[in-house]
Amino acid sequence: MKQQYGDAVGEPEITIRVLDIERTFWEKLTILHAYTHLPDDKKVPLRHARHYYDTYCLLKSDIKDKSAADIDLLARVVQHKMMYFASSWSHFETAIKGTLRLVPTKHLNASLKSDYTAMSAMFFEEPPKWDEIIRAISEFEKEFNGS
Repeated sequence: MKQQYGDAVGEPEITIRVLDIERTFWEKLTILHAYTHLPDDKKVPLRHARHYYDTYCLLKSDIKDKSAADIDLLARVVQHKMMYFASSWSHFETAIKGTLRLVPTKHLNASLKSDYTAMSAMFFEEPPKWDEIIRAISEFEKEFNGS
């Protein structure tokens, strides 16, 4: 950046700490898992359909297989969520191989699809169709759970 902007940038180098992509993978999937248990009287906050889009992108990337194989990391993410994001409805304890749920209920799917459509201005190019996102997530859910 210093090369591009010269003296306008005071620091020649900065360090940015980020989560490993494999952790981000499981963080996103456990968010989706929690939403599958969302009670009918609760609503998903605005722009949370982005988690489904992000998950779709992660599933289409070359890190999917490596991340999916790291069951120990999934267990650590689940423990973290149970400690810091506990709720009476999230059922993080079932976010494990065999019972991980990712596909939203019909009621929730309609709300998320509407949210996704409302987010269209956030994309720089044509985003995938909502049904394609849900199809890819559903395929991964079945594959991961072994059914």
